[in-house]
Amino acid sequence: MNKRKRKREKRVENYINEAFKIENLQAIKETPEHITLAYPKEKLNVPHSNVSQVQDENEEKLVTDFELPTDIQREEVYNYAIKHTHFYIAHARYDRLQEQDNQ
Repeated sequence: MNKRKRKREKRVENYINEAFKIENLQAIKETPEHITLAYPKEKLNVPHSNVSQVQDENEEKLVTDFELPTDIQREEVYNYAIKHTHFYIAHARYDRLQEQDNQ
């Protein structure tokens, strides 16, 4: 069971890291409740605390850090993982995509 859980965690983490690369980000919209990150196939609403601006593009990254609770349902895994993903986005990209979204 534990091995299968870790395998599932790794699969979800790999999917998130591939699907939500920072360079694929198309638009950013801030609201008081959350930040919407628009990707080609999906929009993510993430808490403000899950997005940090960094100085340079070479510092951009996703960090997904979670351990699944034992009682989690299969359909909850993806949302749980997104909640535990932190997006590091360069100031220049953030500003450019935010302006683009507000036009």
